[in-house]
Amino acid sequence: MIERWSTDKQLDALRGALAKDGSQGLLPVLQGMIRRAGVVLIPGVQASGARARLRHPFNVYFARQIETPKGRQVILGADHYLAFGQPTADWPADFEFSLLDIRIGPDGRGVGKMARAGNVTYNKDAKTIEVADYGKVPAQLTEVRLDMPAGRIFGAKQ
Repeated sequence: MIERWSTDKQLDALRGALAKDGSQGLLPVLQGMIRRAGVVLIPGVQASGARARLRHPFNVYFARQIETPKGRQVILGADHYLAFGQPTADWPADFEFSLLDIRIGPDGRGVGKMARAGNVTYNKDAKTIEVADYGKVPAQLTEVRLDMPAGRIFGAKQ
């Protein structure tokens, strides 16, 4: 759930860190964004015990929405590995930059792909950070649908 969209200043800070320090610069900048932009609930893994089935909340510190000719692109940045469908025992304990890139078509349906810091790039045309080589990365989220009317995607306030 998105609570607010990130500012242009926050985007510029991430872009600058990526240009200056490469992927290693993303996490410190993201962690400097004190106010969260929203929360991602990672679903549990079935048949792995009661605790493993629970949803795991992770704060999102960066959230952007871009209108594209093909629909919308929603970018979320977190300071934890977003392990969709993986047992919690396999999750890294350390902080790390994760980016979730969701592409939604005009019909309100789409897919989401996740990348670690090393697979993040800046798209000059869309003016945002995104998953590098999006077409080659397997989808972690399928059948993504808008939950709110066009003006309030994912519950975020414009």
